[in-house]
Amino acid sequence: MRLVPRGTYAPDAAEPHIGATVCAAFLEFYRAPRSAAVYNLGGSRANSVSILEAIARLQDLTGMTLSVEYVETSLLGDHITYISDLRRLWADYPPWEITRSLDDIFRELTDR
Repeated sequence: MRLVPRGTYAPDAAEPHIGATVCAAFLEFYRAPRSAAVYNLGGSRANSVSILEAIARLQDLTGMTLSVEYVETSLLGDHITYISDLRRLWADYPPWEITRSLDDIFRELTDR
């Protein structure tokens, strides 16, 4: 694995179950659409993690040391971190929720 400066890049693609969560949000919107509403479907503070935090958690769960190479040059368009604000989505669609915690996801990835 190659790390870019600051080691804080946290892509949503790391969450393998994001599709189900997004579909559930779309279903809530379909059931009760709102005109001109815009929502962010990220993981919020509770389900956000930097790549360094993810590596540490995976190493803790597996007892293995991951091979990591630090690269000084950032990728074009990278940002340090972004935490989604889900308050508007939760206010408009209280039934919608994040279905898996980060610990659940890490345990599923490692079968631990």
